[in-house]
This record gives sequence, structure tokens and C-alpha cells, in this order.
Amino acid sequence: MAEEIAGDQRNLIVIDTILFIIAAAIGIFVGVRITRGLNAVTSDINTLSSGRFDFEVAMQDRTDEFGAIAKSLEGFRKNAEERVALEEKTQNLQKKAEHERSSMLTDLTASFEQSIGMTVQSLTNHCSQLANVSESLGKKSEQGGNRSLAVAEATITTSQEVDTVAQTGSELSSTIQEISAR
Repeated sequence: MAEEIAGDQRNLIVIDTILFIIAAAIGIFVGVRITRGLNAVTSDINTLSSGRFDFEVAMQDRTDEFGAIAKSLEGFRKNAEERVALEEKTQNLQKKAEHERSSMLTDLTASFEQSIGMTVQSLTNHCSQLANVSESLGKKSEQGGNRSLAVAEATITTSQEVDTVAQTGSELSSTIQEISAR
């Protein structure tokens, strides 16, 4: 009986050893699988947090918790990538709007300057013509002065008024040119 008990004890020790080896192998397999999953998820999270979005998230095809985490991480990656693209597009649109606004202001300024220049030129021409007319009237009034004293006085007064108007026109022309220059 002692031999049977010793044989049973040996069998139990062998069975326990085999079960221990199987449990250890299963533990190592599960531990390695969990460690690999954690390493892959950690690597993907670090890549995403560094600002890179041009990678494929690992383990999306798994059906366990790591697969669920990987699918969620892929959603975060896509959202972040879309956000960055949208920010770039917004910045490009802002730059384009600023450029268009600047061009429009430049065009308006040029148009305004051209319009003022033409107005000043026209006013200068009219003032010159007015001065010529004034000069002509002055000459004619001298010729008519011999005819009548009353007509001469009226002509002199008219000539003075025309000179004043011409002078005022010249001053106005100078002022407009100064405004245009500014």
C-alpha cells in the first residue's frame, strides 16, 4: 500500500508539474499578448500626441479590448487630422481675403488719386482759360477806355473782379494740388 501511495504521489507530482507548466505557458502567452497590445497602443498614442497623423493605428482588427481602444484611437486620429486640415484651410482663406482687401484698397486709392488728378488738371485748365479771358478783357477795356470814362471805370472794376476770381482760382488750384500730393 505504501508503494501505491508513493506511486500516486509521484503521479500527482507529475500531473501538478504538467499543470504548472501549462499554467505558466498560458500566463506567459497572455502576458506577452497584453504587453504587445499595450506597447502598440502606447506607441500609437505617443505618435498621435506628437502631432503626426499619417500612420495606421495598429490592432483595429482585434475583437478584444485592444481592438476597441485601437478603433477609438483611429477616430481621434481622423478627427485631429481633419481639424488640422480645416485650420490650414481657414488660414489660407484668411490670407486670401487679406490679399484681396489689400488689392482692393490699392485699386481704390489709385482710382481716387487719378480722379483727383484729373479734377485738378481740369480746374487748372479752367483757371488758365479764365486768366486768359481776364487778360483779354483787360486789353479790351484799355481800348474802350478812350471811348467813355464811365465805361472805363466799369471795365477796370470788372477787370479787378476777374483778376480776383482768377487769383482765387489759382489759389484753389494750388490747394487742390497740395491735397492731391498729400
